[in-house]
Amino acid sequence: MIFSPKTALFIFLICFPIISTAQYSIGIKGGSGFSQVNFQPARRINSLNKHSFGLSFKYLPPPQKNYKRDLRAGISVELNYTGRGWEEFFISTDSVFRKDINYIELPFLSHFSLGKKRFRFIINMGPVISYGINGTEKYEREKKEYSIKNYNYPSDKDNKFDFALCGGIGCCFDADIGSIELQARYNHSLTNVIDVEAIDRAAWAQNQYINISLAYYFNFGKYWNERKLRLKESTVLN
Repeated sequence: MIFSPKTALFIFLICFPIISTAQYSIGIKGGSGFSQVNFQPARRINSLNKHSFGLSFKYLPPPQKNYKRDLRAGISVELNYTGRGWEEFFISTDSVFRKDINYIELPFLSHFSLGKKRFRFIINMGPVISYGINGTEKYEREKKEYSIKNYNYPSDKDNKFDFALCGGIGCCFDADIGSIELQARYNHSLTNVIDVEAIDRAAWAQNQYINISLAYYFNFGKYWNERKLRLKESTVLN
């Protein structure tokens, strides 16, 4: 179906008031958390402290007029660099195996915002697609490092792609120069991080990650509206 120029102009005029008052925000974020792998059957696993940082884009529809508490639903898309991994203990040999994997991840999240004026509560949930770019393996016995392996993908026992679901809660404060967002998030993979057929007695091996992050957003929609208001005031004064 091809729209005529008149139809396209009509749609633009209808949507422009909504688009111009909506909140388009882009920000930077960083955080830290704990990562481990859920093995089945269960193993003696220790979680690892891992960090993350990245970029985030967020869209929210315009606020409702004459509201006491504003509930809005939007979307959030992120591009992050983050670490995953686990540490495993073997009692029979008094040894420790550690694996670290670095990912580029792309979360596609539903974003819910509840509050009024400057302070709001937020909820995020949705799928996350990750791609492993490199990693390390280390094996220790009696506190001595027997082997260390650095590698780039593909590795013969690892799955490069990881698909997960995540959910997070937090709060957001709108300042004059932007907004600051604090959030706690939990990720659970639906795919195996390694080839379970290469491991004895393993039915699955899935990433689990808990993260606390701090983000700063610049609101393009707010900037655009304030700029239009200043232009209108200057036109009236002249």
